Amino acid sequence: MAEITITSGSVPAGTPYPGNFGDFLTTLSSYLSVQYPDELRYAVVSSSTPTGSDQNKLWFKLNPQSGTPTTVNLFVNGSWLEFTQFSFGDMVLVDSSANVVAPWGDGNSTYTVAGQELLTPPTPAAPNGYKYKVYVGNYS
Repeated sequence: MAEITITSGSVPAGTPYPGNFGDFLTTLSSYLSVQYPDELRYAVVSSSTPTGSDQNKLWFKLNPQSGTPTTVNLFVNGSWLEFTQFSFGDMVLVDSSANVVAPWGDGNSTYTVAGQELLTPPTPAAPNGYKYKVYVGNYS
């Protein structure tokens, strides 16, 4: 049986108790780390079409030029089908060292899309070693 390991860090003395449940979860995630084995991985993030044992997982298809996610796909009846496309404001959590560029931007930023200024949603605090990127599409 596969084991999931949850490790907690120390919360610094004087850390205020969050005022609402959402802030509590954000604070909690800042001090927890979860590690799980590959056999529990339920998604593939790649520009290459998954084969074999990965066909029972969600496929986050990457743009091969930019390395950014473009669609989420499912393998159904022998074919990969597009499950969803990303829309403005959708957020993904990525490794903090990842160089994620357009069409992904940062939260709390204003982008001009089709001549209209749009403000991305605020991004919560990411767990240690990760950052959020927000889908903004083609912007100027």
